[in-house]
Amino acid sequence: MKVRGQAADALKNSCSDTMRLRHPVGLRAMINRISATLEAVRMVRPALEAFYNALSDEQRARFKLR
Repeated sequence: MKVRGQAADALKNSCSDTMRLRHPVGLRAMINRISATLEAVRMVRPALEAFYNALSDEQRARFKLR
């Protein structure tokens, strides 16, 4: 899926293995990661909502997270 790949890329690009989490650099890194997570959710949400809306009531009951 193209959207899923884009969302995964957005998350990957926000995480730097080499950056140390120190103030203010660490704060900026955390903000970037949170922003990337929100961007990924915004990319994936329409497809997930369309999928969920296509389910029958019985399927929706089984799909719900417990």
